Amino acid sequence: MLPDAAEEVLDIMTGLETSLDLYNLKDKRGTRLFPEVPEGTKVNNLIFDSMASFGRVIMAYELYNSNDLKREIKIGPKLSIHIPKNFDAWNAEMQGVESIVMRAFALPVNVFCTFHERAEETPDSTMEKPKFTGRVSVFPVRYKDLLLKYFTDIWRVKLTQVISGSTVQFLPRVYVLPDFSMDSGTSMKLDAIEEPDISKMIAKHRSRISVPTQGPIVVKSLVKTS
Repeated sequence: MLPDAAEEVLDIMTGLETSLDLYNLKDKRGTRLFPEVPEGTKVNNLIFDSMASFGRVIMAYELYNSNDLKREIKIGPKLSIHIPKNFDAWNAEMQGVESIVMRAFALPVNVFCTFHERAEETPDSTMEKPKFTGRVSVFPVRYKDLLLKYFTDIWRVKLTQVISGSTVQFLPRVYVLPDFSMDSGTSMKLDAIEEPDISKMIAKHRSRISVPTQGPIVVKSLVKTS
């Protein structure tokens, strides 16, 4: 069967380009996707969570539609599995993902992408003998160029030991500045380590640049890795 998740994403993007009112968002049959929301409910943020899952959605769609990109393995009389045949499949996936993310950037909203992370391998690393640099990178690794080219903020979210009196906890903390382990970065005036609350981070940024706390603020793109 045709994988329909990618088509749903494209329908949503086309709808948002017509109207940011969630009430008006419809599928290709003209049915409202969110009939329960009141008219005038505006979309302010788009979140791709996670990019690895999003990439798999696009890959499944590309493989279904092009015999040149896939190998097909039949399992039983009704089930077929599509596997990328060559690097053209990965390139097609990357172009599909990049195209949709760039369409999101064109909208007057904040765009968030959640990336998983993995240990960064050295150039001579192999499946049989993996070698690592001691740093971390985004997963899938091929999305690193997308991350570095287009996003104003790259944040790393990780569990951090927090000691309060005799209590020791591991809590998520946001690392917004680069260090040896990862090339994080921010366009906002924040501390090196923040609590994972974006609204409070934006409020802190506003206060440090003397911007009133009321009214919208648009940061073209915010990224966190986890």
